[in-house]
Amino acid sequence: MPCRQWGDGLEPQAMEQVRQATLLPVAVAGALMPDAHLGYGLPIGGVLATENAAIPYAVGVGVDIACRMMMTVLDLPEGWIESRREQLGLALER
Repeated sequence: MPCRQWGDGLEPQAMEQVRQATLLPVAVAGALMPDAHLGYGLPIGGVLATENAAIPYAVGVGVDIACRMMMTVLDLPEGWIESRREQLGLALER
């Protein structure tokens, strides 16, 4: 099961928690963000992609009051991000 990890020194418990989640029959992939840490069902900062399923307990955002990841609203014309998708993806991975 593919499971990407961004960042070093993540909690072993969080890594095990997302590994266990990827064993579900509906799981397609898992990922851990740089701020990942142990959560309920899925690590805070964890993502679980599923096929034809929604798993309420697998929400890795919203149960952590001090979460440092956030959404940003940008005043950009439609298509700006899509036209730079590869460049922006590489920047995020770096």
